[in-house]
Parts: sequence; C-alpha cells; structure tokens
Amino acid sequence: MNEEVFSTVNHEDLIESLEQKLGKLNDFCNLTSLQRKAILDENINELNSLIQKKEHIIKTVDEIDNGLSKLVSLIGEELLSNQVKYLDLKKQIHDQLKQALELDEQVRDGMERLAQKMVKSMKDLRLGRQTIKSYYQKSAQVEGYFIDQKK
Repeated sequence: MNEEVFSTVNHEDLIESLEQKLGKLNDFCNLTSLQRKAILDENINELNSLIQKKEHIIKTVDEIDNGLSKLVSLIGEELLSNQVKYLDLKKQIHDQLKQALELDEQVRDGMERLAQKMVKSMKDLRLGRQTIKSYYQKSAQVEGYFIDQKK
C-alpha cells in the first residue's frame, strides 16, 4: 500500500470518526433537553433513564476520541490543519460541546431545585406522620390524673 492511499484511508476514517462524534454530541444535547423537561415534570424515572443513556453516549464519545487521537498522530496535525472539512467538523464539535455544557448547567440547576423540593416534601411528610401519631397516641392512664382526696 503506498503512502498516498494510506493517508487517504486514514483521512477518511478521521472524517468519519469526527462525524460520529458530532452525531453523538447532538444526541447528548437532545437527551439533555429531554432531561430538562423530565425535571420540570418531576418525572424521576424518566430522569434516571436519560442519565443512563447520557452515560452510554459519554463512553462512546470517549472511545471515538481515543481512536481520533491515534488517527491524528498517524496523519499529523500539520497535514490536517490544511483540510477544510476537518477544520469545519472540529468547529462544529466545539460549538456542540459549548451548547451541551450550557444545557447541562441548566439541567444541573434544575436537578438541585428538584432535590431541594423533594427534601422539603420528605420533611413535611415526616412532620405530618409525627403529628398524626401524636394525635392518635393512646393514653397510658385510663383514670383521671387528679383524684379528690378530701378528708
């Protein structure tokens, strides 16, 4: 295999990997938006499901990044800096990452508010249970406490 074909194959693999990464980042942003909706709806089960899906995407992006770093080292950063498609995909990925960080920050704030609301609800519930328990508690003494002791 001559060097030109080898370089073309690596370059195509690199572009394909960058496109995969961009697609996964789009999926991540979509899940983050759904996560924000689940927080507003206070749907904890949906929120947990979305978090698991996002974790899977993060692992996939990490694997793609490992492959990308190997390809970049094979091709060389100088050669890539002249490739318009490569630079365009890198910019799109950078923009997508910024958007994902902003959305994730909003979700984190929403999750903190939801957690505080749940803690308050649990305290209110505990206080309500204690009140009911105290109200319906049976007295230990059946007879009156004060007995007239006139002599």
